Amino acid sequence: MDRRKTLLAALATIAFLMLASVASRQVLTTSSNKPRFFGNPNSSSTQRQSSVSVMAGIRHCVLLKLKDNSPEVISRIKTNLDKLPALIPQIQGYQTGPDARISEGNADFAITADFASEADFKTYATHPEHVKALTEHVKPVLEQRTAVQFRT
Repeated sequence: MDRRKTLLAALATIAFLMLASVASRQVLTTSSNKPRFFGNPNSSSTQRQSSVSVMAGIRHCVLLKLKDNSPEVISRIKTNLDKLPALIPQIQGYQTGPDARISEGNADFAITADFASEADFKTYATHPEHVKALTEHVKPVLEQRTAVQFRT
């Protein structure tokens, strides 16, 4: 009976690790050191890792509805926000982009940012370059902001 419980616990742990890998789009390295992708291997957000691990990071997602969603304003916001990863070392992954305009009623612009820890996210949130980008380029045209942070 104890052997059966141990086996079930091991299987549950393996299943959890596999689901965590899929959820965070990690890459697992096989014994031949060839990456084996989970999720979309063509995605720029795919994280490459040399071994199986469960990330305890933070993903920050923001949706912006803008008063002025002209191509010029969107381009200026994107250009300035896309500078942040080079200026804030705590950012592990960063993607920005305008709505694809497939459905009516969507937000105008989206941002996702990945961090190794809650502390790294808090450093980013208060970093002078981040605050400057928001103050100068986002807030003047912002109608509504929705955000969420979740553990990856």
